[in-house]
Amino acid sequence: FVMANKRGRPEVGVSESQRELIALLEEDFQWQVADNPEFASQCGNHKHDSHLQDLSPEAFERRAEHNAVLLTRLAKIPASELDERYQLYHRLFSEDLQGELASLRLGCHLFAVNSIGIGGAHHNFVETLQWALHESAADHEAFVARLEAFPAQCKGYIALLEAGRERGLVASRDMLRDAAEQVRALSRGPPEVQARIDVLGASLQPRAEAANAAFRASLGDLADYLVRYRKEFARAIPGVGALPGGDAIYAQCLAYHTTTALQPSEVHEIGLQEVERIRRRMASEVFEKLGLHGEGA
Repeated sequence: FVMANKRGRPEVGVSESQRELIALLEEDFQWQVADNPEFASQCGNHKHDSHLQDLSPEAFERRAEHNAVLLTRLAKIPASELDERYQLYHRLFSEDLQGELASLRLGCHLFAVNSIGIGGAHHNFVETLQWALHESAADHEAFVARLEAFPAQCKGYIALLEAGRERGLVASRDMLRDAAEQVRALSRGPPEVQARIDVLGASLQPRAEAANAAFRASLGDLADYLVRYRKEFARAIPGVGALPGGDAIYAQCLAYHTTTALQPSEVHEIGLQEVERIRRRMASEVFEKLGLHGEGA
């Protein structure tokens, strides 16, 4: 839905419905960058560089409410009155809102933790440093303020995982295998953070060092929590089918990652067919030419 926002001012001669759609897209985009400062930094919008996203359960409830309201408003804009391009914007925006709302209601956000180096407050913070500006005194001030905001974000993240635990929506032990150790390593001080602190002026150094100490302590608390989480709460079965409502969660994940309307069983069958096709090609084009035979070839 960013596509429409990149167009700038509405074109002369567009219909009132198109103007309403453009305005709604712009309104939501501005809400997104304010609600998710890390996303804003990634987009090159640095007005929110001193903040971090609220990861508490209550914040995600507000996001679900926001999407529900937008869907209602979007439904009042007749797609039939839009030209072909704006009909596409309308459809994509609606599908995006519906998909995210379905994911939130299923609780897909309540077990967002793993050991593959993606997601989680800890990984996101370090990654965000790559997108923020590093030039002016205001940039340095924003960095320190963002560092100071991390303990509250981390606390909200733990509360989010706890909310998932209460609903039986937990990550698998396999996905958490190295998570606590990774966070523990970060708690000893990410070099990316220290590098930013080292170039600060003398007036900001004491405040930054205090913020860094609190940042590292929060990571230590998160590591302790993840040790307990994996030992006591994490599910033994890797697949999301073991979760309450697991079939619906799997279907939603499938729709998000494949962007198709295929059923899980259909995608699984396609996967089996592809495996068999690859095996046949490997047998005829590789193994036979090498003189290799047998099941393991």
